[in-house]
Amino acid sequence: MTWILYAASVLWIAAGAYGILYTERWRALMRRLLENTDRRLLEAATGVGGLLLLLAASASRVPAVVAVIGVLAIAKAVLLYLNPAGVFEKSRRWYLDELTDQAHRLLGIVSLILGTALLSWVR
Repeated sequence: MTWILYAASVLWIAAGAYGILYTERWRALMRRLLENTDRRLLEAATGVGGLLLLLAASASRVPAVVAVIGVLAIAKAVLLYLNPAGVFEKSRRWYLDELTDQAHRLLGIVSLILGTALLSWVR
């Protein structure tokens, strides 16, 4: 199960670094992804990712934190599935249209830190 943690951490590190260094390209990529991908595919990918993190939590030095991240991902997938009051469309509009470049860079920093922490927690 360590390969799941390695894959997730490398993905988060790469996404964070790309978001920090190439903010405009990152925004364009996220716009294409969120506007052209079916919401059900996004919720399935989020749910599967959360389930994989839950399964791999035991291979971590800090399994509780990894399990919490997995549970949060599953909760996000359920929220996307239920979509109460059009929350997906509202959050997508907020993320794509109202978030500044600095906020995108901040999210990249958070992703980079989370990926590095996850990488350091692998047993």
